[in-house]
Amino acid sequence: MIHVALRPAELFHNRFNFSNNDNNNTPLFRVTVVCKERVENHLRVQILNEVRKHNTLQLRSVRSSDDDSRNLSIIDAFVLANGKQEPLIENLVSNLTMELGVSEVSWEVESYL
Repeated sequence: MIHVALRPAELFHNRFNFSNNDNNNTPLFRVTVVCKERVENHLRVQILNEVRKHNTLQLRSVRSSDDDSRNLSIIDAFVLANGKQEPLIENLVSNLTMELGVSEVSWEVESYL
């Protein structure tokens, strides 16, 4: 009976358990967005919302810097993936590209954990 009661909690925990990756090649992606300063906060929320949609992705950090000479912001988001998730990252980048005020979006594998 306890097993039946605790099974939903176990499934929820395993959803975010990135240590179960068999090949020990958990990629950490860096997604970089160059945008107008006025849309920076909106894009940070967009990144957060897109990552939340997928239980195989985990947002590790987001940082921004300003290029005052061009009135631009540069957003770097670091996303940990459970396994090969390049199509999800590419989808995230594609969605960000369509946002107003975005001049450049790119992604790369920062490292493997």
